[in-house]
Amino acid sequence: MKYFVMYNEIGLKGKNRPFFENKLVENIEKQTGMRARRIMGRILVEGNNPKKLKYVFGVSHYAKIIVCDQDIEKIGKKVLSEMKKMKGKTMKVFSSRADKDIPKTSIQISREIGEILFNAGYKGNMKNPDISIFVEFIGGKTYIYFEKIKGPGGLPVGSSGKVVSLLSGGIDSPVSTWYAMKRGCEVICLHVHAFKENKKAEKSKIKDILKNISAYCPSIKCYFIPYYIYQSNVMGVPEKFELALFRRYLFKLAEKICEKEGAKAIYTGESLGQVASQTLESIYAVNESVKTPIMRPLIGFDKQEIICTAKYIDTYNLSITQYKDCCSIIARHPATKPKLERVLEIEKTVPMEKIILNSLYEASSIQIP
Repeated sequence: MKYFVMYNEIGLKGKNRPFFENKLVENIEKQTGMRARRIMGRILVEGNNPKKLKYVFGVSHYAKIIVCDQDIEKIGKKVLSEMKKMKGKTMKVFSSRADKDIPKTSIQISREIGEILFNAGYKGNMKNPDISIFVEFIGGKTYIYFEKIKGPGGLPVGSSGKVVSLLSGGIDSPVSTWYAMKRGCEVICLHVHAFKENKKAEKSKIKDILKNISAYCPSIKCYFIPYYIYQSNVMGVPEKFELALFRRYLFKLAEKICEKEGAKAIYTGESLGQVASQTLESIYAVNESVKTPIMRPLIGFDKQEIICTAKYIDTYNLSITQYKDCCSIIARHPATKPKLERVLEIEKTVPMEKIILNSLYEASSIQIP
């Protein structure tokens, strides 16, 4: 079977467009197992696994196609043959020409094909047709299709470089990770867990969340680091500032992994004002801990919007399954407006660099698939 893959944003890339098209071709082949190649303004895909195309970032739409010669009579016969299998008696023809040496305009071609269909008993309906017929002239061939299936859009994963995403067992961070992929990022996740051993965390619901997210990318890597290393070295820290200090630790840890993996940014699932760690003051106190850019794609989302996306990407039910996240162990009444000066003063009393080094020493990782 043959399919057209269409894209939107990639088409605006100018001289860089071939790079994005090639990355999209590469990802289609890796994620679907189908063969793909570039043609003028489209990706032509061959194989038997089209449903997976809806998980490939960069795909705005895809369609099953029929290929024939650039002859109006032959096109009309092909279209009629397919329409007999469909319900409906009204139609509209959409024609486009990438081959500009064809003497007829797109409107003229649509009219001529429409006339053949009219003579066969179909009626034209320009506003709400029962059947839409799309006819495209590219590279000496005619490509016909009747339905465009929506893809996820965005940019091909890997076209924007690497990032490290802080992944918890909650609702927000898987969604944030998904949005990082949608902007073309290859994502390395970091999960700090409450188990004594990494193996338990690797077999927990976090792995299931990663599996669901991995449907949208060629592969995804995740680092697992036990929380007890940090916890055992910060005893006696004022309760109100425990959360701010822990968040700084997470970002410092993520920055080290960025250095190791060649990543250029850190992604988090923070939404402004949602919880104590996500007030402007808390974000300000944490941002200063690293030089690496911190991306917050959910910063302006409300909870319901995040939940809707989590359900769409099939991580919501996993996220609400009981799981002991590290943030739930930390103080129940943290400062909502921690002063940076006070946080820095407290941080000087703990061996943060040693904690980071010991944490990285205990790290393990998995890759899916």
